[in-house]
Amino acid sequence: MESAGPSLTFLRKKARRCFFRRARRRNSARQRQRFPARAGARAYVAADLTLEAPCSHVVAACREKFGRIDILVNNAGHYGPVVPVEDYPLADFDKVIAVHLRAAFLLSKLVLPEMYARQSGVILNISSLSAKAAYAWGSAYAAAKAGLLGLTRVTAAEGARKGVRVNAICPGPVTETQMSKDLGAELAKKNGCKRSRTISRLPERPAAGPAHKRRRRLHAPRSSYARSNPAR
Repeated sequence: MESAGPSLTFLRKKARRCFFRRARRRNSARQRQRFPARAGARAYVAADLTLEAPCSHVVAACREKFGRIDILVNNAGHYGPVVPVEDYPLADFDKVIAVHLRAAFLLSKLVLPEMYARQSGVILNISSLSAKAAYAWGSAYAAAKAGLLGLTRVTAAEGARKGVRVNAICPGPVTETQMSKDLGAELAKKNGCKRSRTISRLPERPAAGPAHKRRRRLHAPRSSYARSNPAR
């Protein structure tokens, strides 16, 4: 699954893209309208990426459409309830972990053999500032994103000698997404203030802007030197 930002960047370069998402049909149509008419070939597959069988299906569909997978961007997202640790429902905790961490593991597991065989490939995991900084009422999200950094480091260490680059970036809130809008509204409700004031307390633009540029560079062949540091 990929967000519109990096997708638009690659589509303008006529790259071949396959999007995996678990979304309403209306939202999917809206996403299609945002893409340039003369962009590269693309495909859309709806699936629950927390389950092994659907992940296998979408990877197979991508290979059938384009023949190979060169880049995997793990960007599936779900914030979960905005409650303290002691009130967090276990089922919701497991769901957030599954969407962010299990999905990234399953998809990476499926594409790595092909990349190793070619001695080339890129995996980019979209973590979050929440993996490195403490914010109240988001324990599952923070744990999932921190776990994604651990998965990134291990996969990077394993893939380094096999020609596969694995990296992660940790952007701040991207206010254009529905998840950030819902989170801002919920935080504003709990804090008794305006949504804009709540979100502005987080380092949104300084983190999200440069991260978008870094995300583009990390996909490129000229970034072959850039790898996650497994020692950190």
